[in-house]
Amino acid sequence: MQARMQIDAKWLSPTDDELVELSLTGDGDAFEQLVRRYSKRMLDIAGSFFRQRDMREDVVQEAFAKAYFSLNTYHKGERFDRWLARITVNACYDQLRRMKRRPEYVFSEMTEDEATWLEEVTCGYATELHVDKERKEAAKELADMLLASLSADDRLVIILLEREELSVAEIAELTGWSKAKVKIKAFRARQAMRRALDRMTAQAERLRRKARGGKK
Repeated sequence: MQARMQIDAKWLSPTDDELVELSLTGDGDAFEQLVRRYSKRMLDIAGSFFRQRDMREDVVQEAFAKAYFSLNTYHKGERFDRWLARITVNACYDQLRRMKRRPEYVFSEMTEDEATWLEEVTCGYATELHVDKERKEAAKELADMLLASLSADDRLVIILLEREELSVAEIAELTGWSKAKVKIKAFRARQAMRRALDRMTAQAERLRRKARGGKK
């Protein structure tokens, strides 16, 4: 009878709660449906943190594994996508902490083209809607370089605030931090980002001066 109920549930496009319940009974197919249902969303979250495809996939695989072994902590009626998003964000956070900060890389490997772009963006030119694809890509690369110089906590907060466009309350829910803690971390992260941008701008100026001197 129980097996028949499982089969019927699958054919009727079961809800997340039903799939979780079936998964807890050892039904591997039910969890596979959850994986297919939410893989794209989890990859999108990981993509906000990591540009490398293999890293995104590794983090998502780790998150799904953690979710599977934590299914008994999921409360029926809770939004499964939010529960899964919390696990994914924490998996991204763990990966960020495993990665080394690279402040020296940010400032020593800037190219002359990147320096020129940075000069324009600080003047506001690159915020126009007609910015071409190449400059948008350069902007993203520079943003990633800036983020690479920050601590794991700072990167997490900046990415959730700016790329995911989450509110303080939503970040608190995802991370398990209090709203006050999120606000403090956000303030400190933005300060750190500002300092990193100032150092990068100074490096860009030195590169441009060196380039002008070499042309004389």
